[in-house]
Amino acid sequence: MRVKALLDAAHRSQEAAVIKVTAHQETKTVQGQGNAWADEAAKLAASLPCVAAAQPVSEREATDEEIKMTYDTETDSEIQRWKHKGAKQDSDGLWRLNHSVVAPTGARQPLIQLYHGITHEGPEKQVAQMQRTWWWPGMKRDIYDYTSRCLICLETKNHTTRKKIPMGCAPRPKGLWTHLQMDFTGPLPPSGRYTYLFVVIDQYTRWVEVFPTRNCTAATAARLLATEIFPRWGLPYQIHSDNGTHFTGKVMKEAMKTLGIKQKFSMPYHPQSTRMVERMNQTIKTKLTAEIKETGKGWHGLLPAVLWKIRASPNKVTQLTPFELMTGRAMTLRGDAPPQGTDDSGGFQQMLRVKGVTPYQHRVLQLKAQLYRAMLQIEEGDSSEKLQVLIA
Repeated sequence: MRVKALLDAAHRSQEAAVIKVTAHQETKTVQGQGNAWADEAAKLAASLPCVAAAQPVSEREATDEEIKMTYDTETDSEIQRWKHKGAKQDSDGLWRLNHSVVAPTGARQPLIQLYHGITHEGPEKQVAQMQRTWWWPGMKRDIYDYTSRCLICLETKNHTTRKKIPMGCAPRPKGLWTHLQMDFTGPLPPSGRYTYLFVVIDQYTRWVEVFPTRNCTAATAARLLATEIFPRWGLPYQIHSDNGTHFTGKVMKEAMKTLGIKQKFSMPYHPQSTRMVERMNQTIKTKLTAEIKETGKGWHGLLPAVLWKIRASPNKVTQLTPFELMTGRAMTLRGDAPPQGTDDSGGFQQMLRVKGVTPYQHRVLQLKAQLYRAMLQIEEGDSSEKLQVLIA
């Protein structure tokens, strides 16, 4: 009974007090008796079986049956709201508006919280991300309301100074992975012996590759390009960078010449020419700051999660993500609704047509096979000096 009373009192309490009492000594004081009762309660609790709380549907992969069971709790007026907006029940029993599943009322706030924890994006990008698989009346309003109250986002925005990069007027490339921009950003606070980031971004898809480094030398940049980036995506036609010595020096020039890649440099004090990679540097640092505040971990270990978020964020103009443009398929995220049928490609292709970006679709499908076959190749006649540059 005393244990039950203690638990009841704990749930009713509004404030907590900490009182230091010498342990393992008999005492008749009120504090000493309270300490003994706490020990007794802890021993009893440890002997009881562990009862796991039910995991919300939104925190794991939701099944059709679980969603349909939740629909049974909806009111008739709520169902009528869905119908009024054009939602219909499919053959599996799920309510959908076009290809998006209607989220049950009780799952909406947890879903918003889950997606925001994945990306910490602004409201516009989170709306675009969630609308790919979910829908409900007032969804946009609910997302804007939640994101405006996110403490991590508010603190990050208030403490992160963002330098505005002019838009410039450089023409957009006509194909994937033909024109890249690269840059070093740092020095950053040391994390796992790393102090810099090497950033490479594709100007067509906004796909970004980022690697933590211990320095910002030409040898480091050439090694990462030759051993990590080019074997994965193939060789570009041109790489644009600032005119720092790590990009203009002999080592980088020899590497680019060996691979047949055209080098282009921006003019001093003219950020427009490399505006895309400069903006990406800002985005990466802002998101890393938010992740550090939320987890307390070093930034080098958080980098993969940040890259995941960036690659899954839709572009404001095309409403397509870098992942979709690079791979030709939608990225599945934690919390996404079940796809319609066994193949979601139809929904993705329909979205491409609705957004009026058929040229993107055509180009992605045309080059998809080439991208995965593209590997770094060294001609047999290359000198050992050039090869040393690539493996340094």
